[in-house]
Amino acid sequence: NRKIGETGKAIENYEQAFSAGRRGQSIYRELAQCYLIIGNKDKALKFAQDAISPTRNNKYVYDLLVKIHLALGDIKSAKEALEKLRLSEEGPFYYHRESHFYYRQHDYISALESIEIAIESADKRLATPVFEMYVLKFFCLVDDGKYDDADGFIKVIKNKFPKKIDGMILVLYAKICIARKLYRKAYEYIEKMQTIQRKQWATLESTALNGMIENETLNDSELKTFSVRIKNLETRHSYDDIDLIL
Repeated sequence: NRKIGETGKAIENYEQAFSAGRRGQSIYRELAQCYLIIGNKDKALKFAQDAISPTRNNKYVYDLLVKIHLALGDIKSAKEALEKLRLSEEGPFYYHRESHFYYRQHDYISALESIEIAIESADKRLATPVFEMYVLKFFCLVDDGKYDDADGFIKVIKNKFPKKIDGMILVLYAKICIARKLYRKAYEYIEKMQTIQRKQWATLESTALNGMIENETLNDSELKTFSVRIKNLETRHSYDDIDLIL
């Protein structure tokens, strides 16, 4: 359920399993991930900490803890969890999360360096670099102002992940349009998204709407509609959109 956007239903199912006495690491971890998605960061942290096992590999838990601490704004704890992840597995999985860590600090140069290591490392291991790595690299290119490179990289992503790109192509186009201050065009892409995906990218939509309000001459009807929409979006999201797919 979490993977198709029904986070509330997923939480209900995991809580039922939890109440029935199931206490496996995966249950704690999935509950932590779900609570993070809906913005309950404190509860997410509790379940992630409970997921740490003295006998099992905790790399996925440390990975999740990096995300939770970043969402809480606790950079020190995020860095500590990142180091524990490195000690568990210094490979593409680690460098992917390191890139995400730098990205959230707006250090796009370091983020780009790390994600390129992650992709190259996966290739050397004869493993397929995951789709999320490529999406993060695209975001790094855009936010570092490398728009032409980002345009070209969309083609790379489409060729490498022809099945997965369908659900994300509108997001990528909207992202780069916003960076180029083409807010109306970005909003056109966002309006084409499916309902669940549009909910997940609330921050992107809010940015496009604010961009139109600040940079275009709108009629009274549009101004009122966009302003109400922004208020609704602000009450719904509290977690950066990019984190939902990383």
